[in-house]
Amino acid sequence: MQTTPDERAFASEAAESETQPPSEIQSLAEFVEGQDRERRRVEFKASLDEARALMARGELLTITRETVWKLAEQVNARARERLRTQAAAPQH
Repeated sequence: MQTTPDERAFASEAAESETQPPSEIQSLAEFVEGQDRERRRVEFKASLDEARALMARGELLTITRETVWKLAEQVNARARERLRTQAAAPQH
């Protein structure tokens, strides 16, 4: 069972205002926390599944010191080219 943003807001407000009996507040807070943990677990598992699929297709980028330097060089080269193009363009 998923909690809605309204339910989470209700739980927070109830805990802060103490309008609900403490046992109900505690139960609701535990339920909401459990839902949040489960949501994060499902999202993490989905990201792992996606990474595994990328690996299987050979689409992952291996990040090493060398690949970071190479990427930085490519970014700098593109920036220099853009500056050259802008400098060569007629100024208004």
